[in-house]
Amino acid sequence: MELISYSLDFASFLIQSLDNLESISSIILFGSVAREEADKDSDIDIFIDIVKIDKKLTKKIEGIKSKFFDSVKFKKYWKLMGVDNEINIIVDELDNWKLKDSMIGNSIILYQKYSSTISGGDKKALLSWGSIKPESRRVTLNKKLFGYKHYKKHYPGLLNKFNGSKMSTNTIMIPVEQLNLFIKEFRKLKIPVKILRITTHD
Repeated sequence: MELISYSLDFASFLIQSLDNLESISSIILFGSVAREEADKDSDIDIFIDIVKIDKKLTKKIEGIKSKFFDSVKFKKYWKLMGVDNEINIIVDELDNWKLKDSMIGNSIILYQKYSSTISGGDKKALLSWGSIKPESRRVTLNKKLFGYKHYKKHYPGLLNKFNGSKMSTNTIMIPVEQLNLFIKEFRKLKIPVKILRITTHD
């Protein structure tokens, strides 16, 4: 879980440092950390899915990675905690990558922009996550997603506001148009979430 939070921090740093965020479709954590099989010395494997091949963008991303290791957050937080794992980045178009299929079910979306390329039906996104610790973080997420009552008054959560559905304890289905909004909440709490895009038909 610690290395996933570390990965999320790097993704957030990258997003904030990029001028042309529109050129990135998604940032995906894969490998042993995403599979929760990593040890304390494991490398962080990140795939950055770009709209089109751009050598200048690739070079800029590598530069931002170097700046991350010089950042206050890294030096004053992660480094002091003993977390300084190497970050390996692949920058490419996901559809061109030979290991794309192996990432299904074995990766975590750290960032994804909305795309409406699928035609027909209602576009939905399934979001699922594992157990959350500490308990206070789980409670905060549940209040944000599902709402809460206070002095007999009900305050609706995001799921109610945006016509989402609770599928199970740790799985929700939402309109894909609202995906980035929900991802933002998970990112704030540093909770890894798996995302599956689906199309539903009546």
